[in-house]
Amino acid sequence: MLALAFAIFFAVLGLTAAVFVKAGADRSLALSLMTSQRNMGLMLAVTGGFLPDEAWLYFALAQVPIYLSPLLLDPLARRLRPSANGS
Repeated sequence: MLALAFAIFFAVLGLTAAVFVKAGADRSLALSLMTSQRNMGLMLAVTGGFLPDEAWLYFALAQVPIYLSPLLLDPLARRLRPSANGS
């Protein structure tokens, strides 16, 4: 389930980045992060607690990519960021 959570996270991240690539790399990455880090709490609230145990486990594990994404995507963000000396 953790692998599924990571796969969905990166699939949404990549798809959103591809859709908004013409907006520029920095905007594309920002939009990708916002969509891939969806608000899981709202989805849980809507269910009213009628989920099977496996669904609760998935929602818990789906938080892992959200918390690790700054660490995992930092090298990409550094590459996309313009250098300070203007080159």
